[in-house]
Amino acid sequence: MPVAIQIPNVRATAAPDRAELASMLKRAEEAGFHSAWAMEHQLGGASALEPLTTLAFAAGQTSSIGLGLAVTIL
Repeated sequence: MPVAIQIPNVRATAAPDRAELASMLKRAEEAGFHSAWAMEHQLGGASALEPLTTLAFAAGQTSSIGLGLAVTIL
């Protein structure tokens, strides 16, 4: 059964930095996770990285893990 992770692009405190995200994504890929998903931030009050930019960064840090957007607002 495929297992996915959420990329922590939304937090109540400061958004994660590039080194932290790169490390997490590489470890997830090495551990065999099927995919990594970024979440669209819809409400105020939290620090958030823009999800499409976050996924573009994730694509540059990984080679085989699938990437997805959990929610998008049109």
